[in-house]
Amino acid sequence: MKKTHILITCCSLLLAVCIALSVVVLNRPGHESAQAQDEKVVRLYGVLDSAYSRIANASNVPRTEPSLAPASSDDTQFKIALLHFYAQSNNIVSILPFTTVQVTEAALLKAFMSSATAVNESLAYIDRYADRTLASAYETMEELLEKYSALLQKYNISSSSSYTSKYNKLSSIFSSLKNSSTELLSRTRTLIKKSKSDDYDTYYTNYVEQLSDLTGKIEQYCAVISGEYYDLLAELSDDYDDIK
Repeated sequence: MKKTHILITCCSLLLAVCIALSVVVLNRPGHESAQAQDEKVVRLYGVLDSAYSRIANASNVPRTEPSLAPASSDDTQFKIALLHFYAQSNNIVSILPFTTVQVTEAALLKAFMSSATAVNESLAYIDRYADRTLASAYETMEELLEKYSALLQKYNISSSSSYTSKYNKLSSIFSSLKNSSTELLSRTRTLIKKSKSDDYDTYYTNYVEQLSDLTGKIEQYCAVISGEYYDLLAELSDDYDDIK
């Protein structure tokens, strides 16, 4: 999916920005409370490393789609379409929150710099990149839901079917991730404003709690989606030549 590739590219670019900023922060001479600022960076990296590991471990649905054998019935064709759909959904469930985490990381590192405009620059950074990357991810989520709905209509799936319930579940998953991502950005903005204040630790704790909430949802929701993926794959095993 084209937008998925764009989001992956954005993620890679943001990670490069994070690395560059960290070098600047840790080696910048003469800024106020250098040791304290360095300690904040070390703490931040510790919690972010844990979050990245959890996200990577959660995203275990195959990223390449299987080769299809000829479909013998409408039921088989419907399940094949859903199999591809769930593979795509896993991608976006992983990428959206991962991008949110990267944006907050880069913004916080900018806030730790000693310039008088660091706070304003880091807040502007969030606004700029949240608009460019997350808005596209939200749009992709809506497109996936529209695709699922179209499949239900195409194959005349009853509103009382379990597949309709699965559609509603996926819609809820997407909505939950959007809300959690938005809340993480909100807490990051607050933390940035408090980045040089005495009560920094309180707002840092709030940020970490929301980061944990978001990564926990990624783990939970990727498990749900991968479960649907492999359940469908098991049902279709006789209709596939091989899995790439």
